[in-house]
Amino acid sequence: MSVDDFINDVFNDKLNLDAVDDNDKTAAIYLAENENYEKLEALIKMGANINFVNSRNESVVSILLNKLREYRNLDAFPLKVHKKYTASLNMFEKLVKKYRCNLDVPVDIDDNTAFMALMLIPKLEDVISKVIFFRELAIYP
Repeated sequence: MSVDDFINDVFNDKLNLDAVDDNDKTAAIYLAENENYEKLEALIKMGANINFVNSRNESVVSILLNKLREYRNLDAFPLKVHKKYTASLNMFEKLVKKYRCNLDVPVDIDDNTAFMALMLIPKLEDVISKVIFFRELAIYP
């Protein structure tokens, strides 16, 4: 089954919202990988588990953090990349603030949590400050 068919089957109630395919990925993970944040948000609103972590410590949060790191590390940071970075950052903010994702789940092979991973990435100071801000507001415990 193709990734698109898998995602369509989830949206069409042919598969559970949190179904895992042969690659140990959910539709939410694929949507995050493909930066289809509109569909990802629709899936979350339908009740998908945004805190699912597969056997490789991949999750929606880890995918977004990797995208943010990738875009921030590009030297030129052209407008196209800036737009992708901004879209990924906005989705990350929504996951934390609106959907209250768990930042204490592992996001890499070293079992770093999302919060720990943010502190290990020096070029993501703005993301770290936003997470701290959310925590101070008690939006995320």
